[in-house]
Amino acid sequence: VNPKKLLFITAVIPALAFIGLSIITTLWIVVLLIFLVAGLKLFREPIFDHYMNKFIQSEDRATVLSAISMLQKIITVIFYPIIGIISDISIYYALAMIGILTLIFAIFAKVDEKHLE
Repeated sequence: VNPKKLLFITAVIPALAFIGLSIITTLWIVVLLIFLVAGLKLFREPIFDHYMNKFIQSEDRATVLSAISMLQKIITVIFYPIIGIISDISIYYALAMIGILTLIFAIFAKVDEKHLE
């Protein structure tokens, strides 16, 4: 499977799963969707780790990975309270918003083919 398509598919499926979680209330389907989201996240991590280690020079790797981690934390600090406020209104709205934002990000944050060689 083409790595670019694999990364896209493993981003779109969790987005659709979050949207599904905002609609579906059947327990076994909800549990399945939660495991699907978590499983695909775990599936993507080694792919990203491989490409980051491949393209970041070893003398810069610690700094770049630290900066990436810090950026992830900043995004978490910004979005978690927003999602929390929306969850207070409706957990279904929050899940739909997460799904829609993930879908938008998956569509517009494309991986360049030359980075996957």
